[in-house]
Amino acid sequence: MSLKQHPFPPARMPRAMGVGDKRQATEDSLLSEVPTSEPMYRLLSRSACPSVCHAEIVAKYRPVHDPAQCPLWLEIRAQAEQIAQAEQCLGSFMFRTVLNHDSIVEALSYHLAEQLGDGSMPNMQWNKLFMSVLQTCDDDMHLRMAIREDLLAIRTRDAACQNLCDAFLYYKGFLGLQAHRVAHSLWTRGRHSLARLLQARISNVFAMDIHPAATIGRGVMFDHASGVVIGETAVIGDNCSFLHNVTLGGNGKEPGDRHPKLGRDVSVGAGVSILGNIRVGDGAKIGAGSVVLREVPPGATMVGIPARQVVPKVASTSSDISGSATTMDTGDLADGTGGVVSREISAATLNLGTLPLPLLGATTVDTGDLADGTGGVVSREISAATLDLGTLPLPLLVTP
Repeated sequence: MSLKQHPFPPARMPRAMGVGDKRQATEDSLLSEVPTSEPMYRLLSRSACPSVCHAEIVAKYRPVHDPAQCPLWLEIRAQAEQIAQAEQCLGSFMFRTVLNHDSIVEALSYHLAEQLGDGSMPNMQWNKLFMSVLQTCDDDMHLRMAIREDLLAIRTRDAACQNLCDAFLYYKGFLGLQAHRVAHSLWTRGRHSLARLLQARISNVFAMDIHPAATIGRGVMFDHASGVVIGETAVIGDNCSFLHNVTLGGNGKEPGDRHPKLGRDVSVGAGVSILGNIRVGDGAKIGAGSVVLREVPPGATMVGIPARQVVPKVASTSSDISGSATTMDTGDLADGTGGVVSREISAATLNLGTLPLPLLGATTVDTGDLADGTGGVVSREISAATLDLGTLPLPLLVTP
């Protein structure tokens, strides 16, 4: 075939095992190759629980002993070749960042060095630094496994992500997170000055300010990522998802361990602030713009300032004509702070007689003297046709 048909070299032939390859083989010795005939993300449906999706990925998209033959890496290479052939102006870029490398670690090290290099350190030194850290098995975090799971988290949770190559090259949330993993490894080894420099470069380039000491699990997605701030003692569990402008900070009152601890499968919306040394339980969801100041139970949904747990709506209980133990569905009643009091109010607590209005035959009901909040009396009769319990203030509905 002519050179025109193959403008880019295929993956290089496997070479003799070196030190780095032996480390890779050690890490992956318990994993076996599962061949597939199509991209793995097409075999996976987007799951409501990230852990379920990642369990399927780990089972079906396992790495192999030879990094050059890793299914994830081969898929990224294939997509890079397609992009280069479709957009000739991107050919040189695809060759430098993807097609000229043997493995995802080599390509990522080169790409991060290109992004973060400046006058403080030349690109070549950054590249060597990333390679030295990413090719070392870390007891606290298997970095290469984290790279794979972070990429697949984006592909399976972000509906805007069309292929792995785009996420690998262009998603600053992914790139900033991988650079932080390197900074965290440096910090745990006592190389604090270099970790601080890397943190500063990540903040300047990717708009993500993450302290090098912060601990972040695998399968984590930072969507958009701009404005993310994570404090020194923060901990993030596996398979969490974050949007932009999220702060995991201190409350300004506590020294030492002062930042939030997030469990697994936590979803955090845009503009959320979680402050203080508090625990956010597994599977919790934090609505956009919320400020969380207290512990969050597992599986809870929190919204508001300050954040309160959303109570699931309960179906109203029907009553018989006798009116015994009857309840009335009044709609969502505000408590004055944005929270919801209840969807049901017992007839025994209403100063509207002993029977719910729908059961009253009369057009009016004697409610007694109802205070208007200023010492005056509103009325001794309220028309049953016009009474809307959802609009009455709480002092008229609930006894102290």
